[in-house]
Amino acid sequence: MAVGDTIFLSVNSLMRVVFLNHEGLHVDWYCYSMKENSPMKWISRLTDCVDYIDAHLTDEIDVDVLCDMACLSRMYFFRMFEAVTGTGYREYVRNRKMTLAVKDLQASDAKVIDVAFKYGYSSSEAFSRAFKSVHGVSPSLVKDDGVQLKSYGKLTFNISINGDEEINYRIEKKDAFTVLGLVCHTSEDDGRNYVDIPAFWTEVYENGDYQKLCELAGSPDHSFGICMDYKFKTNEFDYWVAVADERDDDFGYAKRIVEAATWAVFEVVGPMPNAMQTVWKKIFRDWLPATGYEIAYGPQIEYYSHGDSSKADYYSEIWIPLVMNES
Repeated sequence: MAVGDTIFLSVNSLMRVVFLNHEGLHVDWYCYSMKENSPMKWISRLTDCVDYIDAHLTDEIDVDVLCDMACLSRMYFFRMFEAVTGTGYREYVRNRKMTLAVKDLQASDAKVIDVAFKYGYSSSEAFSRAFKSVHGVSPSLVKDDGVQLKSYGKLTFNISINGDEEINYRIEKKDAFTVLGLVCHTSEDDGRNYVDIPAFWTEVYENGDYQKLCELAGSPDHSFGICMDYKFKTNEFDYWVAVADERDDDFGYAKRIVEAATWAVFEVVGPMPNAMQTVWKKIFRDWLPATGYEIAYGPQIEYYSHGDSSKADYYSEIWIPLVMNES
């Protein structure tokens, strides 16, 4: 395969991994059964992650250990977990803890504060909020007759041969390039980034900053949305609305060099934000386990063409840096 070739993924020889959640709903994850060791490698990695989480529900769950198991950075691990399982990582952990907490509260005379401490909560108030968010009732009511509670089982999966998925992408080596941009600071905790980033785009459009930035760069035919500078301990990162500009002056904007890398570039066609979100899910649910590529540490980039982003034929891209083994 040459650099720049477009690879079309088709249904032939796909292995469909079907995860069963607590409601019995199927979440599909397709893998190439022809790729030597690739499907089973990814199945094994995710299984190890789920086993580790369940074994540490009553003590500290080290996310760095999970990232090592999955061979992903924190940012990509959280994206992968939600795309593959259909549930956010933190939501899954909370649901599992609250499921087990019901048994503890019903089967013993344990106080709420004791159960709270057992599952890593620093106060009965924090535990009660989490418990009520899952079950809809306070933990003091679990022994009452007729109280309806929810149960979330450990993630499991079955394997069958089926499916029809296609992802268009190419592998490109790109030299280092410089970007100028506007920056907001956000976090993945509680999905804050899903609120902050759209709000940031709206802000820079409405106040004219985006138009000024593009005019400064000579009105290019595209711009970037870039996630970088991820803080592993706090799950925080910087999000840039940026344009490429190789001039020395920063003109009062934030400036950064995006280092040379080999990128997987995914085509996205359709209205924003749904088309972009759909492809992100396919990358982690379908493409990554299918191909066996390893994601490198570095920025994740969304490429936006200029045009009406609400149109069915609107074009954009997702760029993910790859680890390439030199032969």
